[in-house]
Amino acid sequence: MSMITILVSKMRFQAESYKELLNYTQDKAFTKVFGETSNILTEAADTIESLSAKLADMERPAEDCGGWILCSTGIMPDMGSTVLIQLKNERDGITGDEDRTFDISFIRSRDNSEWISPSAKYPLKAVKAWKPIKAYHEP
Repeated sequence: MSMITILVSKMRFQAESYKELLNYTQDKAFTKVFGETSNILTEAADTIESLSAKLADMERPAEDCGGWILCSTGIMPDMGSTVLIQLKNERDGITGDEDRTFDISFIRSRDNSEWISPSAKYPLKAVKAWKPIKAYHEP
């Protein structure tokens, strides 16, 4: 069990304990405090579980999310893959042809020394990141 699961379980147990205490008191002040505390703990546990699930989804690898993958991570597309590339800008020392910052339909060369497409070639160091794209097919 994860730490979050354990803490949420404890919060739910405490919320139920406060609800149970309501059966043993007639004091309106205690009833109000115990009832509100139980509701707050239950809502907090629900929120933590919901946010935890969203965070787990966000932690998927970039390849699964369709996001940009930095070349510096060492993760490179399979040979022959069609990808969108992001070229390094002037501050990084390299600019693309005609000041482009993105290009499409690139396939890495067999020796991993450059990115190639029908219209241009870029050395490996010129590419900052890449993003998988689906190839277009006529319907």
